[in-house]
Amino acid sequence: MDYLYLKLAADDDNALESITNLIDEKLQTKMKFKFQLEIIVDEIFSNIAKHAYKNKGGLLIVEIIRTHKLVMITFKDEGPRFNPLDTDDPDVELGVEDRQIGGLGIFMVKRLVDMINYEFQDGRNVLRIIKTIPEDQRGEEEDDKEE
Repeated sequence: MDYLYLKLAADDDNALESITNLIDEKLQTKMKFKFQLEIIVDEIFSNIAKHAYKNKGGLLIVEIIRTHKLVMITFKDEGPRFNPLDTDDPDVELGVEDRQIGGLGIFMVKRLVDMINYEFQDGRNVLRIIKTIPEDQRGEEEDDKEE
């Protein structure tokens, strides 16, 4: 089991890159799985920076646990209490001009993960996702390794 921990400023221009680089470097999975994780992380990070801190910065803690079969990522912020899972899913059957703005990102995240939960703990929003690593995505492809 691997455990990775990052404590970041949500308004740091390099914070998102730090998380995705860590995923690329430390998680021994194939590129397709890493790409899906990066989409998930990008969306959740962007929501925290924009909505929890109104793009003015604040503490963001990211914990990543990887076992042979799954990855669990926990995001913690000190913004106002907000459970993104309480929002209604957008009606994706509607045309873009008829659809209400917002909500597509968390909808996409919910579709990409196997489990997602929210709790408010010790004054922090805690969003946790679990994604199973498909058997064919475990380990690195030979093309992915640096020589």
